[in-house]
Amino acid sequence: MSEQFTVVIPLYNKAPYIQRTINSVLNQTYKDYEIIVVDDGSTDGGGLLVEAIRDPRMRLICQNNAGVSAARNRGIKEAKGELIAFLDADDEWLPEFLEQIAQLKADFPGCGAYATSYQSYVQDKRSIDYINRTKLDKFYSKGWRGILNDYFKIARQIIPFNSSSVCLPRKVLCDLGGFNAEAHFGEDLDMWLRVALKFQIAYLYESYAIYHTEAENRACKINIHEDDIFFANTLENALKENSLSEVQRKNIYEYLVKSRLFVVSQLINNGDNQKAYSIVNLCQGTKSFFWNRLWWLFWSCLPAWCSLAAIRAKRLVNRKIFTFRGSNVYHLP
Repeated sequence: MSEQFTVVIPLYNKAPYIQRTINSVLNQTYKDYEIIVVDDGSTDGGGLLVEAIRDPRMRLICQNNAGVSAARNRGIKEAKGELIAFLDADDEWLPEFLEQIAQLKADFPGCGAYATSYQSYVQDKRSIDYINRTKLDKFYSKGWRGILNDYFKIARQIIPFNSSSVCLPRKVLCDLGGFNAEAHFGEDLDMWLRVALKFQIAYLYESYAIYHTEAENRACKINIHEDDIFFANTLENALKENSLSEVQRKNIYEYLVKSRLFVVSQLINNGDNQKAYSIVNLCQGTKSFFWNRLWWLFWSCLPAWCSLAAIRAKRLVNRKIFTFRGSNVYHLP
């Protein structure tokens, strides 16, 4: 079962968290790995903290700021291991993560990705909670391990893993051309769907990674301004393939619709109702998101000032309710 891993950690202005992240790798029960930290032009001294950690398995590579995809691609290029695991600079692993991934690789050789579930760590002035984000109970029971039957069927409801709980063979990453360096949002989701279109994905429905939300510069906190998700063309081209079954075609299309409706919600949140209206009109022909589409069609038809006022009012009400309950629940507006 011996496999050498390369752990790629893209680092950009996350000095307060990088020590915790690296320690979670050094504490792994599986020891056959190297660590590549790619400092993507940090200005907060994070690279100096990495240099201070003396371990022969770790390398620090510095480059001008080019984005998380470019940093990951640099790590892939420099990697010596045949399996590449990605870990964001503010996330962490449980000690058995690499051991579980190595076992998945041994049990299901030849897959395009190996992944586990993950937990989300939410911290604010009112609460500290561990939340299992991958609610897959309707598909699998806890502890299940095997090949995901249909990634798109699952992902249209919830993404079963994230960039800190997945490992890919280096050959697969090279064959797919690495991460899309032109993307400002969802570059990891783009990679997973490209893998799912060509390869099987081995999965363990048990959490061995922790996703942290404290950092201010997390990608999930960036507002979306694009007219559409950049990987729409990839999905649309996939739908033209004659080799797809009707079930596969349906699940891929519904995944595309869900992604577009998420962009619509963000555009309305930014007051760009005209763009939102143009995208919501592309989301037709699916029963699963029929009412969601009507909901966002209604809001996109309103003047921007009206929808923004409603969002602000809803946030104010929710803030008062959650303060009264002493909890914090994150949700899309």
